Amino acid sequence: MKKNMDKDESFTNTSPDTSILKPFDSAHGGLEFDALTVRQVYRFLAHQSLTEIRGIDPNGEKKPVIYFVKDEDDFVDRCRQLNGDYNVYVGINPRKQRRGRAEDIAAVNASIIDVDARRPDSKQPATDEELEKAEEVADQIIEWFESQGFHRPIKCMSGNGFQLWSGIPPIELDDENREAVQAKLQAFQKLIKEKFENDRAEIDNIGDLPRIIKVIGTRSIKGEDTPERPHRLSYAVDPLVRSEDERLRDYILNLEVERDVQPANPPEVKGELRPCFKQAIEQRWQLTGGDGHHFRLALVAELVAAGYTDQEIHEVFKLQADYDSAVTQSHIDRTRVRGIRPHRCATIQRDCASLVSHLCELCKERKNTKSEESTKEGGSKPKSQNDRLVSLALSLLKGIGCDQYDEPHAIIENEKGTRALRIRSREFKEWLARVWWEAEQKTLSNEALTTATTTLSGIARFDGSQFYLWNRIGEFNGKIYYDLANEAGEVIEIDESGWRITTDPPILFRREQHQRPQARPEHGGRIERLWDFFTIENERDRRLLLTAVISYFFPEIPRPIIVFYGQHGSRKTTFSKWIKDLIDPSKTETLRMPTRDNDMIIALFHHYCAVFDNEGMIRDWQSDVLARAVTGAGETKRALYTDEDEVIYNYKRAIVLNGILIPLYRPDVVDRSLFFKLTRREDNRSERGLQQVFEATKPQLFGALLDLLSKTLRVLKSEKIRIPGEVRMFDYAEVGEACLRALGYEAGTFLEDYLSSKGDDNIRVVESSIMGSVLLALINDRYYINEEGIRHNFLDGERQWQGTASELLQIFNLKAKELGVDRRSREWKGSPKGLSEELERLKTNLAAIGVMIERGKSGERFINIYKKSNNNHSHPHPLSNVNLASFAPGASGPGEVDEPDAEMHTLKGRGIADPITGTDDLNTIIRKLKDFIQHNKQLLNNKKRDSFIEAATSQLQLLGLLKRDPNDLTLRSALGMIFTDLNGGDVNV
Repeated sequence: MKKNMDKDESFTNTSPDTSILKPFDSAHGGLEFDALTVRQVYRFLAHQSLTEIRGIDPNGEKKPVIYFVKDEDDFVDRCRQLNGDYNVYVGINPRKQRRGRAEDIAAVNASIIDVDARRPDSKQPATDEELEKAEEVADQIIEWFESQGFHRPIKCMSGNGFQLWSGIPPIELDDENREAVQAKLQAFQKLIKEKFENDRAEIDNIGDLPRIIKVIGTRSIKGEDTPERPHRLSYAVDPLVRSEDERLRDYILNLEVERDVQPANPPEVKGELRPCFKQAIEQRWQLTGGDGHHFRLALVAELVAAGYTDQEIHEVFKLQADYDSAVTQSHIDRTRVRGIRPHRCATIQRDCASLVSHLCELCKERKNTKSEESTKEGGSKPKSQNDRLVSLALSLLKGIGCDQYDEPHAIIENEKGTRALRIRSREFKEWLARVWWEAEQKTLSNEALTTATTTLSGIARFDGSQFYLWNRIGEFNGKIYYDLANEAGEVIEIDESGWRITTDPPILFRREQHQRPQARPEHGGRIERLWDFFTIENERDRRLLLTAVISYFFPEIPRPIIVFYGQHGSRKTTFSKWIKDLIDPSKTETLRMPTRDNDMIIALFHHYCAVFDNEGMIRDWQSDVLARAVTGAGETKRALYTDEDEVIYNYKRAIVLNGILIPLYRPDVVDRSLFFKLTRREDNRSERGLQQVFEATKPQLFGALLDLLSKTLRVLKSEKIRIPGEVRMFDYAEVGEACLRALGYEAGTFLEDYLSSKGDDNIRVVESSIMGSVLLALINDRYYINEEGIRHNFLDGERQWQGTASELLQIFNLKAKELGVDRRSREWKGSPKGLSEELERLKTNLAAIGVMIERGKSGERFINIYKKSNNNHSHPHPLSNVNLASFAPGASGPGEVDEPDAEMHTLKGRGIADPITGTDDLNTIIRKLKDFIQHNKQLLNNKKRDSFIEAATSQLQLLGLLKRDPNDLTLRSALGMIFTDLNGGDVNV
């Protein structure tokens, strides 16, 4: 299945193309749906009630489709379902009920401006040139927003134009104010339309309350898709992170509706620049060398704080001989995204001494003179210790504000790089004490620290910036950033062109106390070296494990739980620790499953990759938390038992579990897991020796994973990947398919591997239990042997067994003795109560493979076990669970089938211990099938025979042994001849 790859192909730290791609260029052409951006749309809108989704066919051939959702995952799934067949829209404002009238709108908490590119035919897509003209108009509107003192709106490319998104504090609606608020919104839209609409772009008035807007992250399919006028995937140009602009809300509400609306007088937003910056601009300093670079960064921070727009900052830097628009914009974006405050004078004097030393002396003299004059005039009283501490902290911080959970943070910059510290944390208090000591040579009391942190928290919450903090791995503008968490503050930037180490990423990370620095990756590593450590023999399982590990580098998608299970000595814990070490190194290598939900939520929140070691049975509520942690969960808890404030925990985590048995059995979490059975290793290498070799090799292994991640990103952006809608872990499936294509495998290889693995899950869960294995043996063999050696049927003529738990345990003991099962094992349930509880735990998994367990009703204490019967004789679908579970190597239980006799779908029933494998040739397959049929004479029935042939051909296709149409198979004819031969015909196979 694997393609030949060029031996000279290199995919490491290659330099990115320096040509500037337009944001709507073909670089996005390979993507069909951007789930991350769609999630960000939902989070930005922040609806507290229902959100309306509407699918509209731009050609008018299909009726509109409307959904109302209250859940983020549901929102993404519905948008994905509509994407490609409809243009997908969302109601800007939340709905109180499942209708879209003005009176159904609950509140207004966003303002969006829709700028469409003018084109000869509005029913056709825009050209790149027409989009560029529309973007110029959008940028003019952004400049106007900033000149008014409003927050910079978030620019998004909608497919044929641009949208400008602004969050505002919610305006609650009722019958008294609804009409007036709508009039205000329409007046604001009219103002923008009259001020900026021209022959390059038209501005839709979307001020009415029920208005819908294109969902960013979905594909625009209006008109004919041509090279010049293509369908495009919409996307966010700026980070789609919500901040609420109170000034904009008040401006809209204060607009006059009855007469022409005039723009408000722009506020005085430009503060006075410090002498060094003012002189640098007036005298046109040429900022070169190390001091010049530091001064440029300080100048950007000064200008942003003084209220300069991006365009005005560019005008300042155009005075430089080496002016670079892209570099300047990156400095501006970095300053705004991080909320960086103006650099303090001491920092400027230290980093830019050759430029500013003489001016700094003048500043000091001026400050001293002002201080003396203030004292002589009997000015203000000396500041208290608390006041001086807060002022000192604000002068040293690079930024202050709240993260995505509204938790106040301070941004510091030191020799360890730029870091965000929670203001209420012990580490920030220690930082405050340290800077106070450096400034005053005095200690601080606990009271002063508490007062200062409370004040700074208030400043952060009400006057600070809003920023997003990532844990270990983050995403920004299509690139992935990995925090090495080392002393140098290094971060790895990964995109489709390769990976590189930087100390100046555009995003911020929070660091947990348990996290350890990651090894610096090295180029030249080979991904095949992984299997020197992860000794998994099955090629399919190797591929699936690798795709799961790669998916762990994508922080915003649901990723499968990796479950290792097997007997003692199979290195379950070691493998789990190694995955943790490659993804999220920690002083806490493994965790024990918490017994309280709050503890479990906190543990998952703080660990990007959580490893739960040597787990037994996972309780239902724990399974529920794990399932939500995979897809993305938000939880709240009281800060303290006496607090009314709630702490928000949000997590979408990479999770690894291990245990002797499979600890999971609930269908929702089993569907989100990948299971890997490990066998005991009989070699002489010690755990300590293995770990030493792993640590020595880890830089190359980590580098090889980053190489593969980069290739995966390239495939995701350049190739079309189609995943069937019924696949549960859709986002992971996209990454997995791209990953295997990047390794040279044929398209569809991942889906075959994944679906065949998932089809075996319920059998794996049952077989991992000793009691489950014994029950399957009883079902398959249909008998047990008593103490006198007499054989008894297990199932009666009605294909069922009925009795008490005590009676069933006696039969289990007899069958276990026959099978050689060790009943002294801890896993053996030696009491009727233990057996009953174990069967209840496995009940759902057994039902999925056709074995039903029922308990007595009305106080009766019997157990009823029977085989599922279904009179529907239709042929099984090639990708159904029955086919995936049947004929698989190592299968030992019946699949869930449509025929009455489920056992005919396993090659290990009736004494056959030689299953078909992926290496068998045609003659070997025919021999094994013939042996199997001879032991299952009921298959000679014509109706069962036809179903069996259909199932067999489907199975062998899934095993990779057959590639042609099942209606035109040599094997199909051979099976027919086998049946003829066994029925007495004279056929030589």
